Order: sequence, then C-alpha cells, then structure tokens
Amino acid sequence: MMRRLILLLLLFAAALSATEFGTKEFTIKLSGKWGTSSLIDRMLNDESVKLTAYRDLTGKIPLLLNIVSMESFGDLYFHRRAIEDELYKDKNLSGGIVQTSFQIGRLSAIRMEYVLKKKRIVDYLLVENGRMWMITFICPEKIPAERLREIDRDAASFRLLRTAGK
Repeated sequence: MMRRLILLLLLFAAALSATEFGTKEFTIKLSGKWGTSSLIDRMLNDESVKLTAYRDLTGKIPLLLNIVSMESFGDLYFHRRAIEDELYKDKNLSGGIVQTSFQIGRLSAIRMEYVLKKKRIVDYLLVENGRMWMITFICPEKIPAERLREIDRDAASFRLLRTAGK
C-alpha cells in the first residue's frame, strides 16, 4: 500500500513539473525536466528540424523528442501512407504499426506507434498551412502505459502559432 502511495506521489510530482519550448512557429509543453543542446542542433544543421530535446529516464535509454516541419505535398493521409509504406519496408520493424486518429489543439492528427531497432517510436503527424509537422518521441522498447499516456498529453499540448507556414 505504501509503495503504491509513493508511486502515485512521484507520478503526481512529475506531472506538476514541466518544460515548455517554443519558437516563432510553435509551442509545446512537456512533462518533467527536458533539455536541449545547441551541439545537437549544429550537428543536425537542417532547417526542417524545429526542436530536438531529451529527458533522462534515470539511467535508462533517454526519452528523445524530435519535431520536424517541411513543405507538404499532400494531405494528412498522403503523408501517413508514405511513412507507413517506408516503415513496412524496414526489416528492423517489429510488431507492425498501431495507428489512431489524434487531436492536437483543433487540428486533426494521426498517431503512429511502432517498434524499430528495439526502440518504441511514437509519431504524431499533422498538416496545416501547407506544411507537414511530425512530432516524434523515441523511447525504450518497454515503457509503462502511464508514460505513453504522458507522451500523448505532451503531444496534445503542441500549438502552431498563426504565423507558422506563412
């Protein structure tokens, strides 16, 4: 009983702490303490990469976040299908792809969850103002369901600013 109470208190404390990131194009509020590195940004040196962040999971593989935006060549379902087709060609994909509709603010999105190279990857894909946005979380393969719900809440906090894509 005491163990459950401590676990609940830890989860509650983690929910209270948050890190917010933003640019002139978007904002996102992430549960817990996240960091970024200008070194990572310089190494990637790609205008489509809007944010790369990481969260330490106490000695485990860190939780990584990558937000990418690029010109859209189709609607949301066109991009979903293109990504899905490429993933199914990858021999490192295990267990298939779970896809669901997802809401980010007032925008329709698609959530894709899969295991690739022993990492659980959760992608959130949306198209707005002629741009495709992909929010990707890379996690340890075995991750508690509560952590996945936390990732969903984090992704749902993503907001495009009115100037994005113009």
